[in-house]
Amino acid sequence: MFCPNCGTKNEDDALFCGSCGTKLIQPQTVSEPEQQQTAPQPQVMPQQQATPQPQVMPQQQAAPQPQYYMPVQPKEKKPFKVNKLVVATIIMAVVFIASVVVFVVIGNNTYSAKAVATDYFKAVHNNDWDTAYDMLDISESEFINKDLYIKAMSDKADAKVSKYVVKITDENSVEANASVVYRAAGADGSGSDAFTLNRQKNRNFLLFKSWKVSSSSVIAKDFQISVPKGAELYMDGELVDESYISDDDGYNVSYIIPKLFKGAHTLNIAAGDYKSDVEKYDVTYDNDYYGISFVNIDEKSQKEIIDTAYGYLEQIIDAAAGGKQFSEIEDIFTDDAKEDAANEYDSYFAHYFYPYTNDDGITAVTLTKVKADVNDYYFNNGKLEFFITFDYHVKNDGVAKDWWTGELKNGTNEGDETSSMSLVYEDGKWLMDDEYSFPSGVIYHTWFN
Repeated sequence: MFCPNCGTKNEDDALFCGSCGTKLIQPQTVSEPEQQQTAPQPQVMPQQQATPQPQVMPQQQAAPQPQYYMPVQPKEKKPFKVNKLVVATIIMAVVFIASVVVFVVIGNNTYSAKAVATDYFKAVHNNDWDTAYDMLDISESEFINKDLYIKAMSDKADAKVSKYVVKITDENSVEANASVVYRAAGADGSGSDAFTLNRQKNRNFLLFKSWKVSSSSVIAKDFQISVPKGAELYMDGELVDESYISDDDGYNVSYIIPKLFKGAHTLNIAAGDYKSDVEKYDVTYDNDYYGISFVNIDEKSQKEIIDTAYGYLEQIIDAAAGGKQFSEIEDIFTDDAKEDAANEYDSYFAHYFYPYTNDDGITAVTLTKVKADVNDYYFNNGKLEFFITFDYHVKNDGVAKDWWTGELKNGTNEGDETSSMSLVYEDGKWLMDDEYSFPSGVIYHTWFN
């Protein structure tokens, strides 16, 4: 018997195909039915003999024919073909998933709070101030920028770190605290750093948290600098605007710098061309304080000021001896001093000279053995003031009226005298600032009899 499914030949009495297991249908042979023998019935005499009906014999059923099946040839199995597109797609999917996993792992390690804290610590201890500044959470202002940060940190020279451990504590959605324990190369003990990291609104690659180091660890607030009134303040080589002055007592002013970097800063004051020494100060905490009181005037400049003062002294004497009015010499006085100086000149000093009296008085003055000493210089009432003492020998020529005859007689009078002068620096010039700077020693020698 052949299997109707796969065509395999099986035993005739097999119930299932030995190759594919399909149930086999056995052909059935139908035998001829046996004729039934009818028992003889007793004959009953009919009352009336009916007309006999012809007897119909049952038709004999045809024997069923055996069923035969054509053998089915087994289908030829085609070799399995690999779809290259499917394989490539699977490989790409695997590579993509692996790349995503690697990207996420690397991203979390690179942009975590601990990674940022570690990179910042390394930058600071390697004196890589450029990199360290870029990692700060900072708002720039007049005194807060990268150049000033690098200047403030320039004096720091930390020893190279050999070992360190970075720990992150109290991390939340706003900030995280970093603590670092380290040992510098060659050091006996360990050191420690602590700083805060601020969580940023933006994310790196839209996935990873972004952190920056809080600037509170590197910025000092409200640094106060006291300088004389009238002096210009320079910090780190830049002129500090007067808008930062918070207090003025008439003699000194106080500047308040709201924010600046902790670390070394240069400070100096100036009055025109005259400057103080550049001083370096290490700002370390909020509300720190520093004061500068004086500018330096070198010997060359002092000599120039002395020459200027002596020139003014000669101008005053020559003006009085020549009968000139104060207006001709008023430019050597400050505006504030002109009125008092004019009164002093007209009512007192010049009246010791003959041209003003047409009577006895000085006609000529000769100064010799002049010696100048610088007493001091400092800021006074907002101005840089310079004090000088002149020692000299004075010889006055003059006329005197004879008391008895009324005649004018020529004479001389001389002696050693001292005069003090004060000059102030105003609008780039040294000027006389009061009426007491007239050479009063000259008029003490007017006795010509």
